[in-house]
Amino acid sequence: MTTNPPRPYTYGKAFDISELQKKAVTARKPSPRDVALEKAIREAAAGSESQVVPFYLGETDKLATVKLAARRIADRLDLPVNIGVHQAYPNTVLLSRGTLSRRGRRRA
Repeated sequence: MTTNPPRPYTYGKAFDISELQKKAVTARKPSPRDVALEKAIREAAAGSESQVVPFYLGETDKLATVKLAARRIADRLDLPVNIGVHQAYPNTVLLSRGTLSRRGRRRA
């Protein structure tokens, strides 16, 4: 069925405002990295303050991107987890409840 476009300077039938509201967006499936990060963050939050959980990056992942994703997930879960890096562990994000050492810190 083809409908003709409305003629200029005319009006149509009234309709409910609720039809203008956006439809609910279905949640996207999280990436495998984010699923693994969430598990690691939960494990770090459940561990003692003296324990560090290393999260190893994939070949194509960037350190800064993974750190931001980890912070976003920890904030969303409202868990007291510190996120950092250390020169002794390249391409690894470190997760801990305790304070991570400032020594060996690099900008990412």
